[in-house]
Amino acid sequence: MYASSPSDASASLFEDLGVLQFLLEPAHRSDLDSYVTQVLGPLIAYDREHGSHLVDTVAAYLRCNCHLQHAAAALFVHHKTMSYRLARVSTLTGLRLDDQEDRFRLHLALKILGLQDKVSSRETGARPAPDAGWQASSPPGRGPLTAPGAPA
Repeated sequence: MYASSPSDASASLFEDLGVLQFLLEPAHRSDLDSYVTQVLGPLIAYDREHGSHLVDTVAAYLRCNCHLQHAAAALFVHHKTMSYRLARVSTLTGLRLDDQEDRFRLHLALKILGLQDKVSSRETGARPAPDAGWQASSPPGRGPLTAPGAPA
């Protein structure tokens, strides 16, 4: 019979902690990049390969508090198109949009991606592309989303 020891528990991979890894140790840019790639990588690759807008779709859906019709209106698409895109998001990422933890993972990855876009545009002196700043548009009745602690 195999008995687990404390050293076996510590052998689990740091990356397996998901979001919790950022609470245990200060995040480095490479950690943040890795997290974005882990969560949004399949969507970013799919968008690049197919000219689709799945990252924007999931961002709008989350911005609109998971209200399908509001998100569809924000993107100027039919609600069935929105529903199809969200199903594709779930298929590609393995995340369930009806699960709060999965929505949190997506939202955090989108926030990190948005901050990376801002930092990259400052470093190059270029203005971010309209679709690069996914938080540029906002749900009805709300202002644009900003990073925590940033001036509104």
